Amino acid sequence: MRVQGFEREWVMAPSPPAIDVDSITRSFDLPKVGAGMLLRRGLTTEADINQYFDPRLKSLRDPFQLPDMPAAVERAWLAIDRKESILIHGDYDVDGMVGTAYLVRMLAAMGAKTSYFLPDRVRDGYGIGPAGLAAALERGARLIICVDCGVTAVEAALAARCADIDLIILDHHQPPTTLPVAVAVVDALRIDATYPFQGLCGVGVAAKFIQAMAMSRPGKLDPAVYVEALQLVALGTIADVVPLLDENRTFVMHGLKALARSRYPGVAALAGLARLSGATITAEQVAYQLAPRLNAAGRMGVPSLGVELLLATNPERGEFLARELDSLNLRRRESDQSVTQSARAMVMATPTPPPFLVLWSEDWPAGVIGIAAARVAEEFRRPTLLISMNGAIGRGSARSYAGLDVGQAFARAGDLLVAHGGHRQAAGLSVHRDNLEQLRERLIIMAMEEPGEPGLLPLSLEAELEPALVDASLMTFLDRLAPFGAGTPEPLFLLRGLQLLQPPRIVGTDHLKLTVSAGGRPMGAIGFGLGRHAGAIRQAGGPIALAATPAPDEWKGGGAIQLKFRDARVDE
Repeated sequence: MRVQGFEREWVMAPSPPAIDVDSITRSFDLPKVGAGMLLRRGLTTEADINQYFDPRLKSLRDPFQLPDMPAAVERAWLAIDRKESILIHGDYDVDGMVGTAYLVRMLAAMGAKTSYFLPDRVRDGYGIGPAGLAAALERGARLIICVDCGVTAVEAALAARCADIDLIILDHHQPPTTLPVAVAVVDALRIDATYPFQGLCGVGVAAKFIQAMAMSRPGKLDPAVYVEALQLVALGTIADVVPLLDENRTFVMHGLKALARSRYPGVAALAGLARLSGATITAEQVAYQLAPRLNAAGRMGVPSLGVELLLATNPERGEFLARELDSLNLRRRESDQSVTQSARAMVMATPTPPPFLVLWSEDWPAGVIGIAAARVAEEFRRPTLLISMNGAIGRGSARSYAGLDVGQAFARAGDLLVAHGGHRQAAGLSVHRDNLEQLRERLIIMAMEEPGEPGLLPLSLEAELEPALVDASLMTFLDRLAPFGAGTPEPLFLLRGLQLLQPPRIVGTDHLKLTVSAGGRPMGAIGFGLGRHAGAIRQAGGPIALAATPAPDEWKGGGAIQLKFRDARVDE
């Protein structure tokens, strides 16, 4: 079934065979709708379902199956035994920050002498380069361990070898045809890799490295220290939007437990500022409340501040750093909103917006243009490139829409660019001012070559759900199904025939708040960022349908349930 909502085209998932649904319902004492959800996720056997609900750390895969892991472990232990200085080189996003902090903590627990370096987004650019090598030389490091970067750093690796510095790369990005010259390049995406799971993020690869280090010398790492540090692995895994499947699900489930009772002063302070308290912290709370605060450090040019918070040992220092990050995040949000509004105004000033939006300004900070590009692309249903101009060279960030491969588009326009990289959905570039107009023309022509008109993006729905079935038993099952994220999205259901009990209203910045009759009882519903549809719902007056997920109503508490909806439509 396909129907059109206000924002998306709703696509209903196929129903699994009734006999299989009945079997799982009986075997696991689940609601039928829950059994169908497990089957649609490919969980068909008792072993699969038990592992999904209760992933064990002892079930983690053998880390020595990853390419070059034996060499990485041998060189790291040699550095520890010789008391050599080790530089941990991360990246300026959350994955890079937590990967850096994770390795500093874990290697220090095994006796290593470490320091760390993170590049500045604007001054140094992505990955290891001259600034990172200079830091290693200044600190007398004989070994650099790169986390969440390095697999494409062919020139930097040669420079490190010339400086007599060994290099271990722990990365998860797509490697080039020719790998950097290093002691070890640990990446499951290598063409010669046989590791059965390719979804690890940077800190996930670091966790496998530390697992291997501990396995190679039993007793050198307290298991409790390893488990406590999984909160950092969970933070990076969720923030980097990798699939919450296989080992990632294990890391995140155990890491969220450690995060909820964190003994890291900085992490606990940041959670407190985000008003996260109680027995549990969810993946959604990490994604929308903790990760943006950490990410703000990199976007606003001070990524080391995030690592310092993650490594803080003093509660007062942790509180201070948490407030600094919170303040940076507020500034980042203001900057993001300003860029988004400015770009929107440019588009709306054009009588007929082109099929590829290419916009630039001297006033846009490079650190927030990616977020703004994503919002503009979704609102205007077009691939969008926003460019922050700084002198002769501009840095751009693009987001795709309706299938156009922006990474490939930049590759085809490579003769006009200083540098570029990325993938189908998101990509970045550097471009000389003199080539801006020509680049815009080239990208518009590419978009025009795409078949068909850009339409509504699809929104996948699990099943139609009778409003009367939104009850405590369903909530218990959804809680067991969590954490949700990439690869395991929060389930969306079609709920029809919902009568409005009060006029729709706008709450917060642009959130649509409804009160509906669901199964004969009043229930709240909230659509984040959907305030612009209040008038259409109010004018319709009749019943509505929602693409929604039942969730705890945190404002009311006491077991109250609300519907978090991603889209709405007037019911037929």
